[in-house]
Amino acid sequence: MSTQMTAQDRLAQGAVLHRMGDLNGAIKEYTEALHLDEANAVVYYRRGNARFELKQIGDAIDDFNAAIDLREDYADAYNGRGHAHYADGNLDEAIADFSAAIEINPDDIGAYNNRGNARYHQDDLTGAIADYNEVLKRDPDHLEALNNRGNAHRLLDELDAALADFNHAVEIAPGFSALYYNRGLVKQEMKDYQGAFDDYNRYMNLGGGVEYGNAGEVNARLKGLKKKLDEQSDT
Repeated sequence: MSTQMTAQDRLAQGAVLHRMGDLNGAIKEYTEALHLDEANAVVYYRRGNARFELKQIGDAIDDFNAAIDLREDYADAYNGRGHAHYADGNLDEAIADFSAAIEINPDDIGAYNNRGNARYHQDDLTGAIADYNEVLKRDPDHLEALNNRGNAHRLLDELDAALADFNHAVEIAPGFSALYYNRGLVKQEMKDYQGAFDDYNRYMNLGGGVEYGNAGEVNARLKGLKKKLDEQSDT
C-alpha cells in the first residue's frame, strides 16, 4: 500500500498549517503540492494568501498571477491580487482587480467593499459610497461598510447620512470604540456639542485613545467642547 502524498494531500496539510498560523510551514506544503501538480490554480492562490500574510507582497502577486493565468475566471485570485496591490499602494491596479472579481461574481460583497476602500483612499468618495451601497444592499449590517460609508459621507459634508450610518453601526457593535470617535466628529460639525462630548468620552472610556494613538487630540476636543457647553449653560 503506497503512502506517497498527492498534491491534494499536500494542499490539505498546507491548509491545516495555514489555519494554525504556521505560514512558513503552509508555504512549504503548498510548494510541495506544486511540485506534484504545477497546474493547480488553487494551490497558487493559497500560497499567495500565505505569502501576503507574511507581507511578501511581490511573491504573493506572482502566485496570484499564476492562479489567474491558469483560471481566468478565478474571482478569489483577483481579490487576493487586489489586496496585494492595495497593500503596495498601487490603487489603480487594486481597483482593476476588484472590478474583475465583481465582473465574474456580481454578488461578491468582499470585492465591492475592497474596491470601496481603494476608491476611498483615492479620494473618490462618491465612487466609494456607491460600492459601500452595493455591500449594504446585500448585507445591511456590514459594519466596515457602514463605518467607511459614514466617513465618506462626513467628508462630503453629508452629515445627516453620516450620522445615520454611525447610529446603525453603534447599534450593531456598541463596543467598537472607533464608531464613537467618528460619530463624535459628525456631531461636532453639526454643533451637537453635548452629543459629541458624550461620544468622545465613550471613545476614551473604551480605550480608543490608546488603541488609535490619538488621546491627546481627543482630550483637546473634549476640553474645547466642555468650554462651549459651559458657555451655553451661562447664557
